[in-house]
Amino acid sequence: MGKDYTNEKVAPVLIVFVRCGDKHLILKRGDKVLAYKNLWSSVAGFIDDDKDLEDKIVEELSEEIGVTKERIKSVKKGEVYTFQDKESDRDWVRHLYLVEVADEEVVLDWEHTDYVWISPNEIKDYETTPRLEEDLKKVMVLN
Repeated sequence: MGKDYTNEKVAPVLIVFVRCGDKHLILKRGDKVLAYKNLWSSVAGFIDDDKDLEDKIVEELSEEIGVTKERIKSVKKGEVYTFQDKESDRDWVRHLYLVEVADEEVVLDWEHTDYVWISPNEIKDYETTPRLEEDLKKVMVLN
């Protein structure tokens, strides 16, 4: 078992943007999650063990949206930076990734209540977690 970051001030997290063709997946967080309830987000999770980050991405994709390793076409690493969220008084060390998948099939777990495939310019129409729009722009250059 890894480190529990649930109540830590500084927490490393994966922020995984999923793309199929020219569409990007966003997920509506449910009201049972720890942070950012009912906001639109990407696949995300604490980096709380010693797994290789690409293995961790596969694990998160499988858990949150039912995407298996066989359906992943590519994984591209983006920027790593710290976001200080004054509202939650937390520092998120964000590891950005862009994952290309073979198809748009999604099976949600308990963390999310809805999903939609959008064009990048449509993200402004959704109430998202902090910095989601900016992070999407950062990974778009990884094409």
